[in-house]
Amino acid sequence: MRKRKYIARLAAALPMALLCSCTSETLTEDMTTAAEANTESEAAVVSKSEGGTNVNVPLITTESGEKLLLASLGDYSLTYDTSGLCTTFGFGLTPWSISYDPLSVKADWGDGDVETMNATLNDAGYIATLTVSETSPDGNIAIDYSCAYDEEGHLESVTFSYSEGTYYTETGTATLTWKDGDVRKMEFKGTGTDEGYAFSEQVTMTYTYGTEPNTFQQCTMAYEDALAQVLYDSSVLSLAGLYGNGTASLPSTYDYTYIGFDEEDAYEDHFKSTVAYSKNTNGTILLEDISDWDSFAYSYTKLGNGLDTGVRSPKAVKAATRPASTGRPYTLHSRLRSRHTASGL
Repeated sequence: MRKRKYIARLAAALPMALLCSCTSETLTEDMTTAAEANTESEAAVVSKSEGGTNVNVPLITTESGEKLLLASLGDYSLTYDTSGLCTTFGFGLTPWSISYDPLSVKADWGDGDVETMNATLNDAGYIATLTVSETSPDGNIAIDYSCAYDEEGHLESVTFSYSEGTYYTETGTATLTWKDGDVRKMEFKGTGTDEGYAFSEQVTMTYTYGTEPNTFQQCTMAYEDALAQVLYDSSVLSLAGLYGNGTASLPSTYDYTYIGFDEEDAYEDHFKSTVAYSKNTNGTILLEDISDWDSFAYSYTKLGNGLDTGVRSPKAVKAATRPASTGRPYTLHSRLRSRHTASGL
């Protein structure tokens, strides 16, 4: 799997002993009605087909009445059908393909490595359950997720079970604490076995906020970083609105702490990131800068035309089929850490 955030820090963490982390006309009409109900934050919920499953669409309606969808964010690019449903999610030359009724995502990473995600959605159009399977020359991976949301459409908890054959297994739960529309804390706890050896691990992330509003409750990379601790590759689907609403305010800092134990050692990692934003005049995010990670440029497309209307990041198109490691921590234990570090991902 593409452990894009999680490699360098934990791989470099020292043991504590040495130290002493829905027709289309109907769809568009439904989306317009829903979005106009609240131009500041409420996303549209549409049905893919008559009697089909509701799918959340993070449609932005500005004060001028312009209807926008996210087209790119840093290395990621998104394309949509005329109704606003995301159809591809790109990582350069190998975009994910997305189909509906039911929701299914397929990623072909090349060299025989294929990842498939099949989801069920709740009435609000958010992912309720997700089954991930990956087949590759390095072995097969299976993950099952179950997600719960609060009344405001915020992701509250994720439970998962992970297996890589009989060599590596893990189960865990992530709990997100929200206050005044903002996520304040994410706590993940997992236990498993790695080639027969038992381990446990815990990730805690806490967020602080200033006074800058997140006008359209966009899912930011700072928030996605918390989701990635348990949702791994699928966490980026939050950018397409499939994991609920983003925060009401823009975060200013977040702290990350990892603690892990196996039968031989204990590991610990910690970092603190500061986050800065600049906005377009219509209130959408233009740039997100996260210290100790990267800067992420946002661009947007008008509903129904598929044309990019914003400033695209110079990193939006990459030659590699997978993004290079960004040096962020990850929670999976030593076998995956060794596997992905060795492969250079």
